[in-house]
Amino acid sequence: MRVYRATRELPYGRRFSTISEIESYINNIISTSWWKDNIFRYVCEGDLANLTSVRKMMIEDFYIKIVINNRKRRKNIVARGARTGLFSGEIILPKGYEYKKIILHEICHVILPDYLSPHGVEYAKIFLSIIKRFMGNENEELLKKAYEKNKVK
Repeated sequence: MRVYRATRELPYGRRFSTISEIESYINNIISTSWWKDNIFRYVCEGDLANLTSVRKMMIEDFYIKIVINNRKRRKNIVARGARTGLFSGEIILPKGYEYKKIILHEICHVILPDYLSPHGVEYAKIFLSIIKRFMGNENEELLKKAYEKNKVK
């Protein structure tokens, strides 16, 4: 819950109007050289991150499916790695949660390996790095201060 409290300090950022806008935004993120150069150290351990075949798969085959859940009963967000693909996943958003900050938060869940805590130390590092790159240095500093204030390690 500390990460959630810290995240409240950040602005929501842009609100997306359609699923295709969100998908386009995510596709732009995962096609950046920053993503290709940095994301492997978060999802692959040790020598695995240096294997050309793994890096190539992650660059070429990675995708995230976006689903807007219009059912009134479901209020929570779901992000998970895909059940079928190695480097893919989905984000299920209730209507009203289509904001940049939330999308970035959920992308972190998709790429975080299952054996790591969903809001643990590794998650916090990934989220901080992604916020810096896609929401700017000012928001990175806000999040760092919020991490300190909320004792996020």
